[in-house]
Amino acid sequence: MSDKQYLATHRIPELINHLIIQLVDGKPADPKTFLANAILDSDDADLGYPQLTRHVSLMAQNMNPTLYRKLCCRRTSTGFTLDQAIQTGVDNPGHPMTTSVGMVAGDEDSYQVFAELFDLVICQYHDGFTKLHRHVSSMDALSLKGAVLDKLYVLSCRVRTCRNIRGFPLPTQCNRKQRRDVEKIVSGACKELQGHVGGQYFSLTDMTDEVEQEKLKAKLLFPKPISSEHVSSRISRDWPDARGVFHNRDGSVMVWCNVLDHMKIISVCKGGNMRQAFEYFADAVNGLSVAVAKLGHEYMVDDHLGHITTCPTDLGTGMKCSIFIDLPKFHRHEEYRSVLNKLKVLSRPAQGAGEDDLPRTTQEVYNPVRLGL
Repeated sequence: MSDKQYLATHRIPELINHLIIQLVDGKPADPKTFLANAILDSDDADLGYPQLTRHVSLMAQNMNPTLYRKLCCRRTSTGFTLDQAIQTGVDNPGHPMTTSVGMVAGDEDSYQVFAELFDLVICQYHDGFTKLHRHVSSMDALSLKGAVLDKLYVLSCRVRTCRNIRGFPLPTQCNRKQRRDVEKIVSGACKELQGHVGGQYFSLTDMTDEVEQEKLKAKLLFPKPISSEHVSSRISRDWPDARGVFHNRDGSVMVWCNVLDHMKIISVCKGGNMRQAFEYFADAVNGLSVAVAKLGHEYMVDDHLGHITTCPTDLGTGMKCSIFIDLPKFHRHEEYRSVLNKLKVLSRPAQGAGEDDLPRTTQEVYNPVRLGL
């Protein structure tokens, strides 16, 4: 066997190039030990490639053995790995009729450390958003057009967003102490809200079963995340430790703590007054931003991706605007999908959105793209 054949047979040039990339990316303090461990890890990379032949998530569509081999040895500053990021997509193949992402972030670094995969998924989901784009947004309720809808058909409106505190891992990666520290910050910030968005924070660990059931029935509280996607992404660990909910007096503004993100901020309004729902939402979001800063903290945010979130679907504003509309025959009309596509919105049965008390013909119509808005 010639020297050239030997090198090609054992893929030595590819291995050396892979090691150099890992070394430059990580810049470890002890490069010799790092290289030794990386060589051992590279032997396992091909054996560790996940079975994705029947998977339809965006992660599965963009993953390949070469990319896996390139990323599998990387670690974020909190130790989050590629395998942890994609595990929820490995365990849950997805359905061809729905769009599932199939991966999550573990911390703010994840989107840079695993950028080669995240960028492909983000571009595909967020309507062609690439590394050349910058996120811009507006929280001005006065700029909304046609924001008061016919309450004869629109039963309710909902606006929600996600926020995460810089310096802490995301719920997919944080430990018990970190999660408890986040709850202290979130509950402290919520106490600073005043006026129509002011209210009270309730910790799940201090909540009786009776109160918990009352709040669940009133849709003020989130159920335990027990779906396969949630379990695989590790957000259910230590439940209900350091989880809680804040809501104002009439329940039109809520803040959920330590579920998929550190904070999920929600505003709801009966009928079709989306402007009012957005105004309350903006007041809560802006008030919490000031309160978090007052406590000496800040949100995870950058110029490119906007607000950093656990799920890539929520990047940017993280804002999802929903209307629950009851048009019993329209969702079966041949032009229904065409109308939705023109408006760049999606729909699903309200029961799938947790609105089980609405008529079974009710559809949730919402914006899937949140990055760049």
